[in-house]
Amino acid sequence: MHITIITDCCDANATARQVIRANTLFLAPATVIGIDPSFETLSDLEAGGHLVDCLDASCGEPSVILVNKAPRSWPAKKRPNGTPFGYFWVGKTLVCTSIDGYVLSLIKKCGISDHITIWDIPTVMNRCCENGLCDKTLADHIIATQFRSFEFLPRVAKWVRDGRDVPATETSLDYVPDAWSRVWFVDIFGNCKTTIAPQDCWRQAGKQYRLWQTILTATTRLKDLPNGEIGLVIGSSGYGQHRRCEIMIQGWSAAAHLWIGLWSEIVLEPVM
Repeated sequence: MHITIITDCCDANATARQVIRANTLFLAPATVIGIDPSFETLSDLEAGGHLVDCLDASCGEPSVILVNKAPRSWPAKKRPNGTPFGYFWVGKTLVCTSIDGYVLSLIKKCGISDHITIWDIPTVMNRCCENGLCDKTLADHIIATQFRSFEFLPRVAKWVRDGRDVPATETSLDYVPDAWSRVWFVDIFGNCKTTIAPQDCWRQAGKQYRLWQTILTATTRLKDLPNGEIGLVIGSSGYGQHRRCEIMIQGWSAAAHLWIGLWSEIVLEPVM
């Protein structure tokens, strides 16, 4: 059993508190993947990419993934206290996540789930208070808190995992925006992980594509890319058979060379 926390509340104080709470509730180790909060309208796609990778890493075995990354400005202002949270299962892995923005775009694109079951926090807390899972003082505190991913999310995840009566409403993921052809993460080597699936770009080994003024050569492995050449490579990220393409340079940083990063649009044109 393992807990993964994907969040933009990731300063030292917030990280420690979330890990301690997860450890305490689940009696299991927890890992935190921090998302840079300075890119509010962009980094929810990054969170979605990490979510897919963590699901792949968990192999469907008993685990919990908690995701907190959603717009906090204009979209969230339409709601009483920010974006709702919801959940779905992938095998024995329970995913509990914020639902707005692009957090679930790759979940939809990879066909991992076509629905999510959404919680209304006041309804959940009032029911759980009635059922003796918490007292009214705690319920009222959780309903009003600004740190819902700390006070509400791990608790409701524990209740759902334990099979408790937690009211929720299932909805289709049709509302989730599509994951455009973008960079969702740049790794420590400067490799640019994209939302592009091999079939999205008519991919075949040796074929070349134009990205702006740069020619990319399609390869199945970084090993097969000549030194200094820029490639469109099937990367390690993705879920099951649904891998994603990465832009790489053998021996150097593709991000630095091409001046691209998080959310950069990737439009590939086949070279005839």
